[in-house]
Amino acid sequence: MGMVVLLALVIATPQSSRAQKSGGRVEGELLVKFGGDATSKSASVANNSVGASVIEEFPSIGWQHVRLPEGMSVYEGLARYRELPGVVSAQPNYIYRTLATPNDPDFSQMYGMTKIQAPAAWDTNTGSSGVVVAVIDTGVLYTHEDLVVNMWKNPGETGLDAQGHDKASNGIDDDTDGYVDDVYGADTYNNDGDPIADSSGGFAFHGTH
Repeated sequence: MGMVVLLALVIATPQSSRAQKSGGRVEGELLVKFGGDATSKSASVANNSVGASVIEEFPSIGWQHVRLPEGMSVYEGLARYRELPGVVSAQPNYIYRTLATPNDPDFSQMYGMTKIQAPAAWDTNTGSSGVVVAVIDTGVLYTHEDLVVNMWKNPGETGLDAQGHDKASNGIDDDTDGYVDDVYGADTYNNDGDPIADSSGGFAFHGTH
């Protein structure tokens, strides 16, 4: 008889745009929106003040694509522009992809993702950090590199208790839900707070997949 475990995962990469940011940003470049026309005097004054050069202008919508001076970081450039009069908005020059399929070299081996048409779903939305997905399965390796940053943590079993001990490892059922130190979920077969399965044969970490 296999174990039944309850765990919760957080999809922690909220994206609402169909075009997903997946390649970071272009270093040394910004997109800056000015009040009025992008070729206005205020735009020229702002660029001279920062020491930036114009790569491309979009006059009808008031934006410019600019290159920052050598040695100036994107963060510094943003701070400089946002302090200047006439600047409505400034942002990094993000790299967008039209598809959100992962670049994981092992993705081709994960037949299940294609079977459930996950790539098509990801092109529409890749989730929200405000949505918690509960999974009932035989176990999950919550330390797995693809899951560790997305795992839900039980707020009742994190932080310090009244004695200053870490609730995650103090051996106490701090949230009184019947499971001790159930930070990432519960093992309802062995009646403990660790959803890493310990004896389910080949299906020990089925929930990881």
